[in-house]
Amino acid sequence: MNGTPRVTVIIPAKNEGPHLAQTVAGVLKAQTAVPFTVLVVDDGSTDGGTDALAPYRESGQVAVHRTSGLGLANARNLGATLAATPYLVFLDGHVFVHDHWLDPLIALLEAGTADAVCPAVYAHNRPRRVGFGVTFDGRLRYTWLPRQGTGPYAVPVIPGCAFAIKTAAFRAVRGCNERFRTWGFTDIELSLKLWLFGFRLFVHPGVRVGHVFRAGHPYPVPPEHVNANLLVLAYCHFSEPRIAKAEALVREAPYGERLIRAVRSSDVWAARAWYLANRTHNDDWYMERFGIPF
Repeated sequence: MNGTPRVTVIIPAKNEGPHLAQTVAGVLKAQTAVPFTVLVVDDGSTDGGTDALAPYRESGQVAVHRTSGLGLANARNLGATLAATPYLVFLDGHVFVHDHWLDPLIALLEAGTADAVCPAVYAHNRPRRVGFGVTFDGRLRYTWLPRQGTGPYAVPVIPGCAFAIKTAAFRAVRGCNERFRTWGFTDIELSLKLWLFGFRLFVHPGVRVGHVFRAGHPYPVPPEHVNANLLVLAYCHFSEPRIAKAEALVREAPYGERLIRAVRSSDVWAARAWYLANRTHNDDWYMERFGIPF
């Protein structure tokens, strides 16, 4: 791609196997008028999946940064720190893109219509199964949304498997929550605080990417880590009644009380104070804005 890059495509990856090379090849092959660069953050892979990227690295088409296992949230943060472009695109290492997928997303950001935007996402083996953004329910369960319009429109949560965002917006909310462990609630937390800080999140239903919906993770994801992230989300952004609801969900696990004590004794309250002091809206506004029953 000729010209100074306007976009850094950041692909956090851990044990993605052959999917990673397929994703990178697809991004490089897809036609676009937007100059971009590709950065893969290999977060402690043990399967040699990045070895197939050697030709792209040698040609300068792709940069690979290896870490020892930061977790998804901090792998994304590292990629954003290394980027030097006004726009960021985050992709999972098991996503399939098409010609001109990038152009409408970046155009929406450049026009000032949105600060972050996701494409519609279809299951790679069931292309008629499509999600148009995400919401969550009274148990904080991740739920894909049906199509609600023909042009770009607001959604409560943008899926982390594929989204574009203004670098300034990502940095304004301090990126993904650095307290998050291996995996879980990263997309909800980032989307929630972007809205609370006054940024706008859209889906572009005219752009579609394929996603491999796996039966499980190719690396260990302890349930305790997922619930710890749930608590960090609640303590950083929720009102006291919603914090109580979140703690009740965690108490359903045998380690729940211990985990609540551990997260409560962390630096999460300093983070909460910063978020509350700098945001534009509260969580009541967000839940009412999108009809979320939590």
